[in-house]
Amino acid sequence: MVLASMAMHWSLQGALWLLGFLLQVTVAVAVFRFCLYKVFPLFFSYLVLGLVRATVLFFIRPHHPPYFYAYWISECLLSIFGFLVVEEIFRKAFEQRLGLQKLGTVLFRYSLLALVVTAVIVAAMAPGTDADRLVAAILVLKGAQSFVRIGLICCLFVFVLVLGLPWGDYVIGIATGFALYGAVELAATVARSHYGSVANVTSGLSIQSAGVCQQLVWIAYFMRARAPRLAAPTQNEFPRVAVEVNKMNEAIGSYLGR
Repeated sequence: MVLASMAMHWSLQGALWLLGFLLQVTVAVAVFRFCLYKVFPLFFSYLVLGLVRATVLFFIRPHHPPYFYAYWISECLLSIFGFLVVEEIFRKAFEQRLGLQKLGTVLFRYSLLALVVTAVIVAAMAPGTDADRLVAAILVLKGAQSFVRIGLICCLFVFVLVLGLPWGDYVIGIATGFALYGAVELAATVARSHYGSVANVTSGLSIQSAGVCQQLVWIAYFMRARAPRLAAPTQNEFPRVAVEVNKMNEAIGSYLGR
């Protein structure tokens, strides 16, 4: 009975992994086909990096020590890259639309630096072996990344309501996919911390399922052949609040340029 349950678990896990991989390939091809890699270069690089990582891990899976370090180190790189993608989404959404863009970019970068420093400190103070410290540091980044992704979609929802960004805009699709995955990953991490190893299987499958849903959201947005929204909108397209905040952006830009 136990063996049958384990076999079903591994077969389901493998099916979800393969499905997620193929869907991500589809997203990357769609982004390349419609030349959206020019609009979202970091997001496209993030997709390619994820595919390369998945391929490498698949081939070295039987070798435990190399697989362990390759998994967690690449997870760290992917997490940091994910923060950069979030910044890219904000820049594209707020470009020529929302004030405080330059200040927001500066604050975002300093916040990322603070997170990296915090992760290093946590790793240095964590008990156990070097491997334990590595995992502890990466989990700090992962938790922060999940919060940032959820906050991203909340901010963009406000942006939609206040400044009129269309629901079909690519940045909304990217943010929705990230927020969906981030919310499930955060919940799974909390469950694993609370219930221990008992929740490992459920948490892992939940995260994999969220990854599949994330790819489906992106496919729904990127498979539609539309010209990228590159043209800057005129002031007549803005609500009054956007025009006022745009003036603040100019003032802050002058201040930061000193």
